[in-house]
Amino acid sequence: MTEGNKMIQINYTTSETAKLIKAELKAIFPEVKFSVRKEHYGTINIDFNGTREMKNAAEEIAAKYECGSFDGMTDSSSYADKIVGEFKIDYSTRFIFVNCHYIEQVA
Repeated sequence: MTEGNKMIQINYTTSETAKLIKAELKAIFPEVKFSVRKEHYGTINIDFNGTREMKNAAEEIAAKYECGSFDGMTDSSSYADKIVGEFKIDYSTRFIFVNCHYIEQVA
């Protein structure tokens, strides 16, 4: 699959990445309505009603697609493609924000 020793580059737009995230969230939580919106400059916002555990799971999923980071100590940001096996993937996302509006769990 690799081309010699080179990694295979895959590029997604931010909109395509938002669709991938939404599909993964819906597969895990089919009963929940997720709003996954592309904002500006490679930012995606995820909004839903759920529990703290659901938010933690959504943040784990989002982290797989987030290519940017911010270092508050140096006040600088960085951007790097994700390496998955022999693939180098650019998801075109600097930051992904997960906003969960908490609901009470029924005992």
